[in-house]
Amino acid sequence: GKRVVLVFFGGRWCKKCNEVAPRLKRFVNSVSTKGVSFVFVSHDRDEVSCSKFWKGSLATGLCVPFEDRYRKGRLDGFFKVMRVPRLVALNGGNGEVLKNDVLADVLQLKNDGEDAAIEMWLGRKLKNI
Repeated sequence: GKRVVLVFFGGRWCKKCNEVAPRLKRFVNSVSTKGVSFVFVSHDRDEVSCSKFWKGSLATGLCVPFEDRYRKGRLDGFFKVMRVPRLVALNGGNGEVLKNDVLADVLQLKNDGEDAAIEMWLGRKLKNI
């Protein structure tokens, strides 16, 4: 099973989202065989923008269908997403929030630091909300 599920909230219109997307994609691709899965939740204004950002910048993991605005709204509310980009780490076994925003962790990783990041997130006992 999956040890960690990363949920990325972002959009094509967001400059910072576009800046972090290549690094995030590399990270996700490098940890996909280590029990980490990835879900994208679009904050785009239309389906074309969502598709272009997903296919052009991320193209990894799963994407919540753009037309499922109800699910997007529920996820935004549950994780208290007020701005993007945001990357939430969940326990893949029980869905518990490991850390409410791990984007800075991913962007600061040095070579071969993926395993240490995953173990750090899994070792956390409290939600950082």
